[in-house]
Amino acid sequence: MRQKNTTFKSNSTSKVANFLNREIKLNFNDVSQGTIAEACGYAYKSANYISMVRSGKSKLPIERAVRMANFLKVPADDLVLMCFKEYHEAAYGALDELNLVPHTPEESAAISKLLEGMREGQD
Repeated sequence: MRQKNTTFKSNSTSKVANFLNREIKLNFNDVSQGTIAEACGYAYKSANYISMVRSGKSKLPIERAVRMANFLKVPADDLVLMCFKEYHEAAYGALDELNLVPHTPEESAAISKLLEGMREGQD
């Protein structure tokens, strides 16, 4: 059986890649890339894709960011916004200019609470 490499290094300029790499190294270094791939909704054999995302060679699809955040036990909205900002800079900038992007955890929580209240009122 092949031994897993626990000395993964990322030399990427991608904030998303560096964030994922740091979180995985700190808290999940003993977890295989295949296990992480499965947690994100990929087949176990897609372990190499996780390695490519961690190195910055591939982007983490925004639609997989919530699953990755849940696996890493980090705020999903932070990771989704980080991906959106890095991968769709112009669109993020436009939303930010309209003050539609939260900048603090408190703002994110307030928006979530507001939306929750509005949705409850519609039921």
